[in-house]
Amino acid sequence: MLDTTRIKTNYISLSIMASHALSRLLYSYEDLWGKVVDGFLQLNASAADWFMKADDDTFLIYPNLLNLLAHLDPSEALYLGLPLIYRPEGGEEITYMSGGAGYVLSSTALTRLQAAHAPAHCRYPGHTQYEDVNMGYCMAALGVRAADTRDGLGRPRFLPYPPWRLLQSEPHPDFAWLVHFSKYKFRFGPESLSDLVVTFHEIRDPVDFYFIQYLVNDLRLLSPGASSPFTLSQIPSR
Repeated sequence: MLDTTRIKTNYISLSIMASHALSRLLYSYEDLWGKVVDGFLQLNASAADWFMKADDDTFLIYPNLLNLLAHLDPSEALYLGLPLIYRPEGGEEITYMSGGAGYVLSSTALTRLQAAHAPAHCRYPGHTQYEDVNMGYCMAALGVRAADTRDGLGRPRFLPYPPWRLLQSEPHPDFAWLVHFSKYKFRFGPESLSDLVVTFHEIRDPVDFYFIQYLVNDLRLLSPGASSPFTLSQIPSR
């Protein structure tokens, strides 16, 4: 199932396509590439400036994404996300964006993808089970630029794990793949997390979703003197 959400501001229109895990009877991981591309092919490239693919366990911080997109031109063929490098044995290296962390195509990039009648002409030979690698190969073949979306301090904005798993300065052995495949040196620890993060991946417990939602959107941070003094009259009576 593919759900599409559209967001419009005074400056940007964004379409978000969420990929939901279906029953094993309906599709397998090996079918994900065809499923995602089919979703992109069904979209109207003129309906929005930007088109994002995200998983159902990806937490998206809309304001930070819109802030990033506000500085980019959707008329350029652009491909945004967490850049990784796929190094096939005896083959050419491919830059691709992490599928779990989510990636964004400009309307021009989507137009090229649709014109290529993908996935027939956009598969990485012999590795069709990797949806994000296939998309990276496809974007390169279509002349779409993999943009550098790091913040001013070189920290990634699209992250493949929850924040609490990236805060330890010494990376967990499970993260060896990230260190190896990251296009830019991936750092861990509190100072490595950008204050302009766009996505966190693997937020699978609903409580964790609500927790991040509370910290990002609901918690009020008041500067000194910004609010009136607290009085007992503010306490509701029972």
